[in-house]
Amino acid sequence: MRDSIVTGLIAGILGGLVYLVLAWGLWLTGIAKTTPLHISAHVFLPPGAATGTIPALTFGFIVHLIVSALFGIIAVGMLRLTGADYLWAKGLAFGGTVYLLVYGLIAQAFIPAAVLHPDLVTSVVFLFGHLVYGLIAVLFAGYYIQAEERA
Repeated sequence: MRDSIVTGLIAGILGGLVYLVLAWGLWLTGIAKTTPLHISAHVFLPPGAATGTIPALTFGFIVHLIVSALFGIIAVGMLRLTGADYLWAKGLAFGGTVYLLVYGLIAQAFIPAAVLHPDLVTSVVFLFGHLVYGLIAVLFAGYYIQAEERA
């Protein structure tokens, strides 16, 4: 059965979870100044709300996974249109595109630059995280699509 939605949801959530583990680890070590959880909470909570609380971070986690799942569905659609070959290149390109669109353009409209871009290292962490996200999501989806085509 070719269910692009479920495949995309799983691929996106897997990629989003790996990205979160990476970003959270770099935040805990003090390398990154914020995480996708903090930023997601900042966007959807009332102005001035604390984003470092357990409820806020849980909310940020849910928002991050929803966005990751939606982009996972887009990744599957892209693979269905272009084919499930060159997955590494497509994954990196997809992750880079998501970074440019979400972190570089769309988020600018909702989040103050001081929160979104606290320093260069955090921006690099977010770029790397998005590349990892794209790679994991596209590799999972691509391998699933390839297996589906063989069956």
